[in-house]
Amino acid sequence: MVFHPQGAWLAVGGGNGDIRLWSLANGELLARLQDPREGGARISHLGVSAEGRYLSMTSRASVVVWDVSDLKKITIRYEDTYNPNPDLIGTITGDGKLCFVARREGTEGRLQAYSLVNRSLFELPLPAGAHVVAIASIPDRESTLTAAYCAAGPKGEAGRIVLVGLGDTRVLDKDVPAPGLDDPISISFSTDGRWLVANNATQVSLWRVPGSQVIRGPAQILPLQALTAAVGPNNRLVVATKDEDDDYVTLQFFDLSGPSPQLLGQQSTTIPWVSALAFSPREPLLAVADDEEGTVELHPVPFMKK
Repeated sequence: MVFHPQGAWLAVGGGNGDIRLWSLANGELLARLQDPREGGARISHLGVSAEGRYLSMTSRASVVVWDVSDLKKITIRYEDTYNPNPDLIGTITGDGKLCFVARREGTEGRLQAYSLVNRSLFELPLPAGAHVVAIASIPDRESTLTAAYCAAGPKGEAGRIVLVGLGDTRVLDKDVPAPGLDDPISISFSTDGRWLVANNATQVSLWRVPGSQVIRGPAQILPLQALTAAVGPNNRLVVATKDEDDDYVTLQFFDLSGPSPQLLGQQSTTIPWVSALAFSPREPLLAVADDEEGTVELHPVPFMKK
């Protein structure tokens, strides 16, 4: 799921290849999109350009970019239906000029970029033996910076973050959580583009994004059993956690404005599992999704005062 940058709608992907755009003003269904490949598969990733014009979708069957600037005349700008692939993933960049597409072929991964400007396709290097498991672009309308979270090794025993879109490809290999094959994993930029966060089942790593957007490190690390994590406005981090004895997920909120993350408090949910979190960039609102049950909860965000 993903919020429109100006808060007009929330896009939610379904298990049957459907995407629904819901109005945040009145809860009405504004539009419904479908995976153009027949028998569309579960939506695994959604992305949106920083000005809200383009919406990207990934399933194991395809990567698609739509122009959603006019919800009455939605058009496809890019479509990759190369071959059904369980490791296929892609996203639109913040400036809306590129769509990055990654797939796994045998033991090696591939990362390509399609230009929506001149309709060209080019290849980008990945570390040997690595493939992309999650991807995110910075929400900056003048930037193509994209972070590809990679698993390295036969069982994903090492993690790498490949940074593309700012000249030469750069790789973060320190403090990156190892994305095990069955672990919950995620990567995202904060709504203001000031943080990059990645997590696996036992660790949340955070990198500050400087004005130059050249991310170096070191990372701030939280040793938490996280299902997923996200950073919103005002340096607020939320982490979805669940102990073995708990029936429902708990949301833990942290303040990142100091030298290390400080716990602000926690909030209960009525969801037994959380697969995705998304902050609204405009309102103190957090979307919490459980793709196993097909439910989304909207929570007012506490602790938002500076």
